[in-house]
Amino acid sequence: MVFHTFAWFGGLENYTLPNMDEIAEVSHQYYDNDLRGGEGHMEVGKLILNFIKQKAHMTLSVKPFGCMPSAGVSDGIQSLITERYPGTIFCPVETSGDGRVNFQSRVQMFLFKAKQAARDELDRALVENGVTLEQVQAFLEKNPRFGHSLRKPDHRYAGTAADLVNEVAPYITGNVFSRTVTRAKKLAKVAKETAPKVATQAKAVWADRADLLARAREDLTVVREVVEGKIGDEWLAIGRSMLKRHEAAHEAHGREPIAAE
Repeated sequence: MVFHTFAWFGGLENYTLPNMDEIAEVSHQYYDNDLRGGEGHMEVGKLILNFIKQKAHMTLSVKPFGCMPSAGVSDGIQSLITERYPGTIFCPVETSGDGRVNFQSRVQMFLFKAKQAARDELDRALVENGVTLEQVQAFLEKNPRFGHSLRKPDHRYAGTAADLVNEVAPYITGNVFSRTVTRAKKLAKVAKETAPKVATQAKAVWADRADLLARAREDLTVVREVVEGKIGDEWLAIGRSMLKRHEAAHEAHGREPIAAE
């Protein structure tokens, strides 16, 4: 809610954050989510979702030099992903003090591939929507609000240019009545797709209402004490006990010293 509020004031319309649960579910069959120590499974999940949902032409993975969860595990899995999903563009790069030229050249090489994919997609969008590039450019000159840099057209393609063509094409080829019918169909489709999800979430919230209300009361109590500048002894005791448990768990999972050969 906080993010969407700031995004709306900043001009980012219809923008949503990635769903971490969905990413974990998609990547789990390739990268076990129980493997701790990094976000390697997110690389796998985002690459798949970026291709399936046409969210981006290229997925760039930037990691520190020698990152084991990413460079040692997920990068090896990505070869399988690119084989099962032809057309995916995945660019893994590692940051190091002496690899600036290699870093830039590698990214530029993959960006060239992504740029070509975006051009091909734009040509396909023009054909599918029955307009030409000249018609779209002329329309944008007369209606600059559609060409605003922060405007986010309805999502259909991976590229913004193709999405923009899809948005303005009805204004070029159709009349007010046809545009109204098209918009009504889109709203009906969105409502049909989101209704089951909203109902499921509502049932889950209602089932856990007692637990959620109890948590909310506890959070409000803590916030009120923080604002008033007083923290109860019981909260300090809870904090100390959590710290002790964390230290004990850390010691229990510590590695044994490696014997010298």
